[in-house]
Amino acid sequence: FYRLYGDVDGDRQVTTAEYNKARQALGSVRGGVAYDPAFDYDGDGQITTADFNQVRARLGRVLLAP
Repeated sequence: FYRLYGDVDGDRQVTTAEYNKARQALGSVRGGVAYDPAFDYDGDGQITTADFNQVRARLGRVLLAP
């Protein structure tokens, strides 16, 4: 099982659409309308700059099939 962090739709790549969703979630907390646990890299219940930077670092990457 392989997972590319930031790829929330499962197409094995981190796209601009996913980047934009992460940007919209930035600053949100668990239970908030904009919160998406898929972008909470460290699982602390809030989407911080550190979480967002993990998505940004993978923008444009594609996970090739093994």
